[in-house]
Amino acid sequence: MEDRPINSSEWRTYTIIGKIDSNSKGISFGGICNNNGRFYFDNFKISFQGKNGDFKAVTLSNPSFEKPIIDNLIPHWTEGISSEHQRVKGFKITSSKDASQGIFH
Repeated sequence: MEDRPINSSEWRTYTIIGKIDSNSKGISFGGICNNNGRFYFDNFKISFQGKNGDFKAVTLSNPSFEKPIIDNLIPHWTEGISSEHQRVKGFKITSSKDASQGIFH
């Protein structure tokens, strides 16, 4: 989605639809934070459409960020898409208790 980001400041549900090639080995998804500011994410879901047209949900661990952040890490989530990710100095991940399904920013 780097070439077509969601960059609205409105809090709402966003859906991204695409095709996964049959020779794919995996899929990466999540939220990207560019520039300065506060970024909020909550209630991630992913599903695949079967050959019969029905959508099947994939079970995700901690999709609403209910588990507390420890040492600036989100439980069951990986920062970056490779083992060589870099964190911006001063970047801090925190939880908010005022969210209905958990939220991190």
